[in-house]
Amino acid sequence: MQRVILTDAALDERPKIQSIPAPGAAGAKANPVAKAADLEYLSLTAYMKTYKVKAKPIEGVDMSRVLGEHGRRLVQLSKRRGQEVRKVPDERWGAVNAYALSILREYFQSAAE
Repeated sequence: MQRVILTDAALDERPKIQSIPAPGAAGAKANPVAKAADLEYLSLTAYMKTYKVKAKPIEGVDMSRVLGEHGRRLVQLSKRRGQEVRKVPDERWGAVNAYALSILREYFQSAAE
């Protein structure tokens, strides 16, 4: 199976022609180039754009730094679960972390509770 890693730029440039239900949210847009099972790793913002997830405020963290804090927590969760954190190219930042889709789902599902 070929692995597909999406970055923010790839999400912005792709045509929006296919939709599949996201975890917990029916009807979210998905990558039309790859099947949902092939999306093994996504950056934090790519996951949030794909599945229409909004960054929730974190107590004691300035809103301008919330994504960074979510990223740190995702790295910790990935380490605890034995999942690899990958680096993917990003036009704005040079490179960003990409997390296993299962880690992103678990993190945002627990954050919603």
